[in-house]
Amino acid sequence: MKSDFDGDIKIYQKKSDIEAVEFDGLVKDIDFHKANGNTKKAQELGKKFASLKPTDEVLGILREEDKLPAEFLYQARVLITFLCGRVTRECVDEQILSNLVRNAMYDSLKESENGYYKNIADGAAFTFYRLALKKGTDRAEAIGKEFAKMCSVKNDEAIVSLGKKIYLNSTEHIKKLIDECDFQY
Repeated sequence: MKSDFDGDIKIYQKKSDIEAVEFDGLVKDIDFHKANGNTKKAQELGKKFASLKPTDEVLGILREEDKLPAEFLYQARVLITFLCGRVTRECVDEQILSNLVRNAMYDSLKESENGYYKNIADGAAFTFYRLALKKGTDRAEAIGKEFAKMCSVKNDEAIVSLGKKIYLNSTEHIKKLIDECDFQY
């Protein structure tokens, strides 16, 4: 005869057993992504992201001949870098691959543009952009306003508009690059 407590019986597993099972699953996932080429695709995508600049023609944001202060161009690059990480987190379904893409991007920046990497790693811009996205309003508008603040001209509609354009064009291009990878799941 079953008692009312039979459904409440828990089987104890040592923490090390649970960790071993999780580790084995992780190893299998990593091997899967290596075998089907996802790892290489993720690393190449991260390097592409690291090389994106606000004046790249594919982004359709600025042209080389546009005369913007260096600080605005720098802030535009920071926003693009932030968006690469954010969109990757949102659009790459496997956390392992998402991490590989972002790590490859940052590793590439450390290697080729160490000063820029140190500035973004030590700066607060990513935090401000993250908070702007959480406001629940129009994301492009929120990012545009935050971009203008980062450029120290918070009420300049042209700069807010530029920030919105960076957000929209970069997000679209980043998603396109992720789709082109055709990751296998």
